[in-house]
Amino acid sequence: MKQEGFWQEKQTVSHEEVLTREEMLPYEKMLSYDEEIQNDLSSLVQNAQGRRFLKYLFAETGIFEAIPIQNEKSYAYFEGKRSIGLTLYHRLYALDPEHILHIQKQN
Repeated sequence: MKQEGFWQEKQTVSHEEVLTREEMLPYEKMLSYDEEIQNDLSSLVQNAQGRRFLKYLFAETGIFEAIPIQNEKSYAYFEGKRSIGLTLYHRLYALDPEHILHIQKQN
């Protein structure tokens, strides 16, 4: 007697669940673009000018500052700036946490 298990039932995949090569292209392009950005950030951290520029961006985006809540529009503006800085910070941290230390030590 053949026993049907959970994994055996899931082995059959309908045609609707499989993405075609053409449908996968946008996802592959996003992955390659993400890798390019990571490589660009890695090269920026390798020299003093790049680290100084990244330190400037962190300061200008205010990632470590409190956001003053004066009104909704100014709060949204400051939070938008901060969001860009945090995205950059997290990308650099994902590459190597030491990058953040090198940027902070940069004059």
